[in-house]
Amino acid sequence: MNNLTNRAFAVIVGALVLAFVVMIAVSVTTIPTQKSSSAAAAAPPPVNTGKQLTPKQQAAWAAALRKQQVAQDKQQAKQQAAQDKELRVQYAQIIDNATLDMGIESTTRATGPDRTTLYIKDVLAGRVGARAIERGLLSGPGLIALKALGFRKVVYTNGFESELGETYSWTIK
Repeated sequence: MNNLTNRAFAVIVGALVLAFVVMIAVSVTTIPTQKSSSAAAAAPPPVNTGKQLTPKQQAAWAAALRKQQVAQDKQQAKQQAAQDKELRVQYAQIIDNATLDMGIESTTRATGPDRTTLYIKDVLAGRVGARAIERGLLSGPGLIALKALGFRKVVYTNGFESELGETYSWTIK
């Protein structure tokens, strides 16, 4: 990549990141979320038979409520994790399409079990491309977007494993 292409890459990636951050902000504010209800509202109250519950019955009822709430919280966490994973995959596809539109022969994917690594493979990867990624994707709005999406690492490589191999890796904190 020449110097002009690297600058264009950094500018376009920065603009894409900003657009994606806006898209996420809009979708988060419009997606209806199911609020976690309190345990007392989630389970039906004990039947009022005119008798007072014994302490043992009260403890059993409270334990059942806690168990139900824990199950609901786990289900919601699982759904949120799946949504976050899909957003990371979509973000990687956006970056991949943008680089292809610029004429850069590269592949960008979200990898790892939870798709928390943004993996960019570019056969012409080198120090100049790494610097463009640092300035465009790993600073300002780009870094904010990566953190918000839950990415933990960015890898930029040419894919070679011999002495010709160039790989740059950044941990997102």
